[in-house]
Amino acid sequence: MRLLLASLICVISPTVATACLPTDLCARITGLSDQPLGTWGGTGDLTSDYTLCVYVQNDNESNYEVTGTGDGAGNAYILTNGTSDISMTVEYEEDSAPGWVVLNENIATIFPNPNTADETCGVGGNSAKVRVTVDESVMQYTTSGSYSGNVNLLVSPD
Repeated sequence: MRLLLASLICVISPTVATACLPTDLCARITGLSDQPLGTWGGTGDLTSDYTLCVYVQNDNESNYEVTGTGDGAGNAYILTNGTSDISMTVEYEEDSAPGWVVLNENIATIFPNPNTADETCGVGGNSAKVRVTVDESVMQYTTSGSYSGNVNLLVSPD
């Protein structure tokens, strides 16, 4: 069975995407884009990793929170073809503190090392990674077709 997963779309709130004013306590996430998961070949997990930049300004603690939500009931992370849903796992890893951390839906997770120097991490730079995984055990019982979904990431100073 070959299952085509069209794309995973990550979006952020427009209020988060605006530039930080010099005196504000704020956080900004950049570098999010559509991430195709590809075609499942019948074995193994389906996974996509991508990089992004998280910037925090004027936070004395230098921590930040990341909260993820999806399109499913209770903001669950799902891919859908309109009639069937596939669950997925979303993980986050800071470049300066390696180790993947599961982002549970609707739960803010604290991370200690934001970029505090440049809102966009420089040209082509990044400070973190996000990984989306659909387990092989889920894929084995999924109807073939094209699936898509959204993962929303909200970043805020802690």
